Amino acid sequence: SERPKAKAKLNEARKDSSPKKRAKTASGSLKRKQWTMEETRVLCDGFIQYSTKWVEIARLPGLEMRTNMHCKDRMRVLMHQLGVSDAREAAEEWLRQSEE
Repeated sequence: SERPKAKAKLNEARKDSSPKKRAKTASGSLKRKQWTMEETRVLCDGFIQYSTKWVEIARLPGLEMRTNMHCKDRMRVLMHQLGVSDAREAAEEWLRQSEE
């Protein structure tokens, strides 16, 4: 049957196709590490530009090791830390504070 051959070909093409895939642990999830100031800056700039398009934000240079869910979770943490209920406000406030 053609299916196993096609599946094998697809798997081979996917192998090592991105840094995110190479950073996966044996369990299949990305290794969690603390966010850097630079990653948070890129996230906030990306949120201001793309709003809630998390996949687009996660593709930005500087966020290569972060998934769309990592980005969404980090923004939620920033909102909580800054005591605001609006993500755009949190992004702008974080950027303002980081420049001081």
